[in-house]
Amino acid sequence: VLYDHHRNREINKPLKELKLKPGKDYDLQVKQKTSEYRLLLLWNPQTHCHVRFLTNVPLAYLSAKALGKVYRLRWQVELYFKELKSFSGLGRLLSANQNIIEGLVWASLLTCTLRRFLVFSAQQTQRLSTHKAARSSVCFFPEFLRQWRQYGVEAFTKLFDYLRQVMTLSNPKRRDIFAPFNTAKPLL
Repeated sequence: VLYDHHRNREINKPLKELKLKPGKDYDLQVKQKTSEYRLLLLWNPQTHCHVRFLTNVPLAYLSAKALGKVYRLRWQVELYFKELKSFSGLGRLLSANQNIIEGLVWASLLTCTLRRFLVFSAQQTQRLSTHKAARSSVCFFPEFLRQWRQYGVEAFTKLFDYLRQVMTLSNPKRRDIFAPFNTAKPLL
């Protein structure tokens, strides 16, 4: 059963039959025999459709907009750990020594954080792909370190120019799905 707690009334229609107004957000309750959930339908002006979230977080804790932002940040954390596992060697730690494993985990965290910091620092007028940077950092990062030793701060300018040319988003529209909920800077 759907319940609109803002209007204090039950909605006697299935979700697919609801006539959702463009530009309007909806915060509904889904009541079942043993549990209740919130169904958030948040309007995204870039895609001209509603983004749906089903959660058990009560209305008293977070507003619909705040919850949309939390889910966006949660997705960023998921991407960060996927990058750690896929491109920083965290998925294949082959040692029985706990100290070696801990050192490798810290090295992976540092590498991923530094790589993301460099990409986000290079962004000026367009967003850049952290995924492309993760895949190709084994090619550009050693050269950057050599340049840094030789030229110092000037190496950052060269690296940022390179990143701006090569690390553009393949599909920029896809990245803006959560843009209306993005009021904070990228995580890392």
